[in-house]
Amino acid sequence: MRRLAMTAAATTIAAGAAAGTIDLDGNYGNAAGCSYTATNLASSDDLLLLTPKGVSTYATECEFVAQSVSADETRMVRATCTHEGETGTTARTIRIEKAPDQVDAYLILDEDGTMWGKVGQCS
Repeated sequence: MRRLAMTAAATTIAAGAAAGTIDLDGNYGNAAGCSYTATNLASSDDLLLLTPKGVSTYATECEFVAQSVSADETRMVRATCTHEGETGTTARTIRIEKAPDQVDAYLILDEDGTMWGKVGQCS
C-alpha cells in the first residue's frame, strides 16, 4: 500500500507554478494560432493556440483551472470554456502531451483522445 502511494505521488504532480497556468516556454500554435498572437486577428477557421493560461480555437476559448502531470509529462488540464455564439461556459478536460516527433511541439486532445491538433512554438 505504501509503495502504491509513493508511485502515485511520483507520477502525478499537482498544478505547480500558479493556479490556472501550465508550465510552458511561451506560446504554441499552428500557423493561424501563431499569427493570432502577433496580430490579434483570427485569420483562419483552423486557428489553434496553446498558452500557459489556456487553449483557443477559432470558436472556442478555454481557460485552465487545474492540472495533473504524469511521469511522461502528459498534462490533464481542467478548463472552463466559452464558445462563439453561446452564453455560459462548459467544463472540459484537455490532454496536452509532447509530440513524439518534435521537441518543441505538443498534441492537444480531448479527454477521450479526439485530436484538436498539433502546435509548435511560436517565434
